[in-house]
Amino acid sequence: MTLLKEKDICEVSKNLMSYNKELITKTGTDLAGIALHATGIYEKYYNSYKVNSHIAVVPVSCGDGVINGFCETIKDIINILGFSSYVTSEKDISGIEEAYQRMADVIFIADDEKFIALNTLSRKVVDNGDATGRGYAAALDLVAGGIRDKEVLLIGAGPVGIGAAAFLDMKGAKISVYDIDKEKAKSLKKHIENIKIVKELDKVLPNFDFVLDATPAAGIIKETAVNERMIIAAPGIPLGIESTCVESLSHRIIHDVLEIGVATMLFHALHDF
Repeated sequence: MTLLKEKDICEVSKNLMSYNKELITKTGTDLAGIALHATGIYEKYYNSYKVNSHIAVVPVSCGDGVINGFCETIKDIINILGFSSYVTSEKDISGIEEAYQRMADVIFIADDEKFIALNTLSRKVVDNGDATGRGYAAALDLVAGGIRDKEVLLIGAGPVGIGAAAFLDMKGAKISVYDIDKEKAKSLKKHIENIKIVKELDKVLPNFDFVLDATPAAGIIKETAVNERMIIAAPGIPLGIESTCVESLSHRIIHDVLEIGVATMLFHALHDF
């Protein structure tokens, strides 16, 4: 997973209400609506989950240690979705023990390598990378008014890109993929045969109205390559759009640090799809 820093997340909690409004303006629905769309959960199940599910967030101190505010931010995102959640008072194994003793249905836990949601009843494990990709692809589908038969450029064929590709393919999009690591792009094509591999990013970018940037590379989407219709879903940290055009494109960019990924993780962990 991308290793976040305190400065990346310090504003998330206090901006959740305004971010929800921003998502409604851009996609027609809020954070919960995007996660519902990504996972295929019906409203009646969502309402039942909210009432009956208890969510724990466990701090982990190994590796680079606990990021100040990380667990509290995860809790706040879960709470704005309407769920009951808490951060365990203990860390690491003791924190997991505490979560089980308090009858948590889902445990969120992260170290330097992995960020997962674990369903304690079904044993289902949801990876943040896959869930984030699916969530952002769902947001792009909503913005597009349906992505079926529309051309989408997917930048990055790692865990986030794989999750995004799976959702986009399910929705019938025409996917082209670019990855600086050609073997990753080829591996993705083996799983989704309809994907087209492109080799020169700057050359093909202007031809697409829908772009999903699933990379952790800064500034790879150049201002000169952005057309006037382009919608960009960009879960990557740092933001992959050249800084000179971020402000002018803000109404056409879907980007956050954790919110869509965490919401999709939770709904995926609670529900099979």
